[in-house]
Amino acid sequence: MYKIQYTLNLLPLSTYQDGESFLLNDLLSALGESDELELFNCDVVKDFIDFQWGSYAKFLHYFGGAVHLLYVLLFMIYTNYIYLDRYYESRVGLIWAMFICLLYPLVYDGMQFIKQGPAEYFSDFWNFLD
Repeated sequence: MYKIQYTLNLLPLSTYQDGESFLLNDLLSALGESDELELFNCDVVKDFIDFQWGSYAKFLHYFGGAVHLLYVLLFMIYTNYIYLDRYYESRVGLIWAMFICLLYPLVYDGMQFIKQGPAEYFSDFWNFLD
């Protein structure tokens, strides 16, 4: 006889309704505002965070980080060519490349603004920096 142990975590399913996240923000903000660090030792919370990271957040953060890193690299090259070497021939190409890198955060923050609405979007201080 062999014993098989099944572990079911239904918490990710309970945060979605018709493809829309309705309890996810409430759950994550409750976890973020809690002073009880022992909550993060709970297996259900660990599984939930791993599920959210693996299914959504990992690609989004890695892609955004890569675009930002590319923008910083292009900006460094632009600064070196234009201000230090006085090499003006590649100026237009570098400006267009930096502009293309800035389209991703512009679209991302624009979608966030449309989804949340102006009042909720500007209620968060960090969105003023965006």
